[in-house]
Amino acid sequence: MHVARFGGIAEAFFKNAAASTLRRKRRYTNEIVSKAERVVLNSREFLKIKWDSDLHDRVIERIARGLFYYHYSARVPDSYRVKAQWFNKEPDWEIHEEIQIFSIANGEFKYGVLKVEESADSIWLFEFYKSHWASAIIADNIED
Repeated sequence: MHVARFGGIAEAFFKNAAASTLRRKRRYTNEIVSKAERVVLNSREFLKIKWDSDLHDRVIERIARGLFYYHYSARVPDSYRVKAQWFNKEPDWEIHEEIQIFSIANGEFKYGVLKVEESADSIWLFEFYKSHWASAIIADNIED
């Protein structure tokens, strides 16, 4: 299970958007709550919700593939793999002097890309609501 702290725009997103969706779509709420377990931390009760790591990685992979197509007007080659991972803290956005950094939706989604010229090999960094970070590596020689 992954644990993330909420606050700032992440908390605002949850209260203003996610919570209203969950109120309207009772099926989602019931599914989430049915898989959660109650835990007590510092005398306060919380719901511990299981994190679907495989689903997370598939979503990050799709985002990387979509942004690759958007920026380079080409699909990721079939011989290439996309490997996703999450971070429990903000990555170093200045990983390389040539990294290109983009921000959309008033900074709610930020991403950076560092691509090898004449190749599809690339590294993608992602930030969601200043509270969740992930990356994707696109390469033809990635091992499990």
